Amino acid sequence: MNLTISLSQDIAIYALRGLCLPKLVYHPDRQKYPMKRMGERGEGKWQRISWDEALDTIATRIRGMSEKHGPTSMGWITNEGKILSGPIYQRLASTWGGTVVSTLGPGDAAGPCADITSYGAIVCYAELGGYTANFKDPQMFFAWGSNLAEITVPYYRKMMSAKAQGAKIVVIDPRFTPTAAKADEYLPIRPGTDAALALGMINVVINRELYDESFVIQYTVGPLLVRSDNGLFLREKDIDSGESNGNYIVWDKKTNQFKKHDEQGTIPALKGSYTINGITCKPAFHLLAELAAQYPLETTSQITDLDPDAIEKLAVDYATRRPVACYRGWGLHALFMEIFRTAQSLRSQPSPATSGPKVWTTSFFISIGDHFTARKVRHFTACRF
Repeated sequence: MNLTISLSQDIAIYALRGLCLPKLVYHPDRQKYPMKRMGERGEGKWQRISWDEALDTIATRIRGMSEKHGPTSMGWITNEGKILSGPIYQRLASTWGGTVVSTLGPGDAAGPCADITSYGAIVCYAELGGYTANFKDPQMFFAWGSNLAEITVPYYRKMMSAKAQGAKIVVIDPRFTPTAAKADEYLPIRPGTDAALALGMINVVINRELYDESFVIQYTVGPLLVRSDNGLFLREKDIDSGESNGNYIVWDKKTNQFKKHDEQGTIPALKGSYTINGITCKPAFHLLAELAAQYPLETTSQITDLDPDAIEKLAVDYATRRPVACYRGWGLHALFMEIFRTAQSLRSQPSPATSGPKVWTTSFFISIGDHFTARKVRHFTACRF
């Protein structure tokens, strides 16, 4: 079967692989009927059976496993690209009470969960929603653990377009990929040390005061006080036992007293240690600074195998070349939750300073307290530079 498809240039950019999809339907080797194995596994002996027999066999086996081991013992896994059929499998799993293992989270993968939490994004990835990448004229283009040239061609074209307009291209990847070959700066990081690099960069940015303080106060949980005794956010009910609401607390620099986080006229402190009704606490941003301070350039260099001068230059460029378009690969969250979350803390920023934030609804990205108390590293915040 020959197909002739005409697409506009804009659509064609996003349809290179989609043009191959008809083969899923029309390829002569497509499996059209249910087959039942007749011999031992690997013998290649199969017999065609009816759809009724196939469905009855599957249902019987699932019911048997559920009764013997419990419904949660069954894990349902689908490919990430099944945008339409994926929810159908999830609905099927829910009827049995099974466990859905989803690469698109939230909860099963750091990336999607972090993006939804950080940006209040409806879509599971910040790139898709334009929160971190969809800038008209980026001055810097990050491909962090992402081989765009081979994996995500539409983003690669955006990267090359940005480079043609003068943007600096930076690739952070253990492998020298085709994307790295096009970069202005390539950093061959030691695998699994991305979080250390992000914290080292954060340390440079904070020490040089290159972050946007007003943004941190307005759009992140940076000013919220965190209890030193349990790592939870300090709430109004912790101070007044008769208070039932859970308003967060900040320290007001103007009155030198604690205030509710949403109280008008407050100037929240981002650093300092305060004692309120016997409870010692610090702003979340202060905790981030303390954590990042454990990663000076030499320490970060030893962990990541990157030159300390290169790390410092990267941090300064990242903070001063606005806006920065950031794309990250699966490796950042497929290995360790904290790696992606720390990188997310560094890269979270809105559109250019002249136009203000794009869609920032929550930007809450400190893994402290109510949701992530089990995390060993849990004091991160989204900063605008």
